Amino acid sequence: MSSADTHARVVRSSLLGLLAVVTLAACVADPSAPDEPDDFRHRMVMNGLGLAVTIALVSAGIWIADVMAHMRRDQDCVLSGRSGCTHVDAPMQQR
Repeated sequence: MSSADTHARVVRSSLLGLLAVVTLAACVADPSAPDEPDDFRHRMVMNGLGLAVTIALVSAGIWIADVMAHMRRDQDCVLSGRSGCTHVDAPMQQR
């Protein structure tokens, strides 16, 4: 790749005939000559935070889907005219 390829290019966009400027220098970085040193600890902390957020979002999605399914079952039961559709915790009466 020549040095002319790493400079910004102007690409014609089909959207309203506008011009979009695409910088290839940021996309095609040379890994052998980094501008700043690699901070391994910071990168691992950010990876851990990203993993924690992803796990939290997936867990919340599964919980919401379970609640919605339970509510749908209860609503279908009530709308079909049946009684005793939901579980009610009541203390045992002593005889």
